[in-house]
Amino acid sequence: MARKTTAQAAPSGDPPAPSALSDQVDTTSPAAASPGHGEAGGTDPAATLPGPPDAPALAPEPDTRERVKALVLHDSIYGKCGEVREFDADHVSALKGAGYIDPHPKAVESAGG
Repeated sequence: MARKTTAQAAPSGDPPAPSALSDQVDTTSPAAASPGHGEAGGTDPAATLPGPPDAPALAPEPDTRERVKALVLHDSIYGKCGEVREFDADHVSALKGAGYIDPHPKAVESAGG
């Protein structure tokens, strides 16, 4: 019994018959060559949004928060006992109520701050 083959190379060195190429990917087609079409992790350059071409860098905003000097009353994450440090004015009342700091000017002055 003779065996039947589907792909035979022509004696002149031509590529195999088209039936043998049906299982292979055509790497010369534009769809196979461009990334992002069916590939995981590929990106399509047209999908990115262009930014302004010559946008100046934004200057950092100055710190406009009000700061208050206060005496640290005991060692904690806010400092060591006896240190005078600056705290956000918004947080001072809560830290004072919790017993971490004393923002009174006389307390700050007595500690040398």
